Amino acid sequence: MLDSAKKLAVGGNPSTVSNGAERTNVLANASWFLRYSMVVALFGLILATSVLDSSFLGIGNLLNLLRQWAPPGLMAVGMTFVIISGGFDLSVGGTYAAATVLSASLVVNAHLPIPIAVLLTVLMGSGIGLINGVVITRLEVNPFVATLGMGFIVTGLNEVVSNATPVIVDNAAFQVLGGGDLLGLPIPGIILVIVLIIGDLLLGRSVYGRYVYAIGGSDEASRLTGLRTRSVRTLAYVITGALAALAGCIIASQLGEGQGDIGQNVELGVITIVIVGGNAVSGGEGAMWRTITGIAILAILGNAFDHLQISTFWQEVIEGTIIIGAMAIDSYGKRRG
Repeated sequence: MLDSAKKLAVGGNPSTVSNGAERTNVLANASWFLRYSMVVALFGLILATSVLDSSFLGIGNLLNLLRQWAPPGLMAVGMTFVIISGGFDLSVGGTYAAATVLSASLVVNAHLPIPIAVLLTVLMGSGIGLINGVVITRLEVNPFVATLGMGFIVTGLNEVVSNATPVIVDNAAFQVLGGGDLLGLPIPGIILVIVLIIGDLLLGRSVYGRYVYAIGGSDEASRLTGLRTRSVRTLAYVITGALAALAGCIIASQLGEGQGDIGQNVELGVITIVIVGGNAVSGGEGAMWRTITGIAILAILGNAFDHLQISTFWQEVIEGTIIIGAMAIDSYGKRRG
């Protein structure tokens, strides 16, 4: 009674206050659901797939998925930095394909040790990312246009250098990178997990990560506060180029050859992973755990599609629907916020 009198004394109404508290709780619950909706969807997908396919949760199948999805997962880590910073990178497919040819050529033709060949290939990818960053930040070319053009350039040069002919690698040591195991775990999967951990620490627990979020939220405001926005953006593209090249080395090892045309539409799949996980395509919002969620969702979907023998045409329809749904949830969450 005394509490109610106090609320009335300051112009409040007990029922209004109660309704306001209930509304706040409802909004808080809705906000929580929107934030973790893709995680909820992931667990639902795991449950449904395990019912349809009893072998899905088998260790062998899970390890195979980890090996298979390591290359796109690596590229998605880099793309997460670019998208949160407010950009796009459509050149990763070209970089990925060029890396398969370069790494294979360095091992077969130049007879370089495999670690050196991989290092030089990753440096090549970093160089492509650096050029992207300079063109976007210094010449102020739209990221979509700049990276799309760079993708065409890299793909064309790759075909010229390789003469549109696969580079066959008959080297058992090179095949270990993509097909080998360490302590019973696939080496590509181990590399992916390490890169994900480093990416999460860099994005969520470093000064650079805070700058990436700030620039993605408002580039102009960040610049006015003294942040070196050009350097931060450029480094995001360098990271993406390096990881695309590393992914190319792994797939070349798995296939036993470098192919100049292997990167077609790879960039769209990578962007899909990042978006489906719940990272905001408009920039400024996201997290590495969201990218992990996106990798898991698409990997499980692919596994389920194969088990159910769903047509590739219907697979595209389903994936497109999921992308639109993820974007709609993100947009709705922002409006509610």
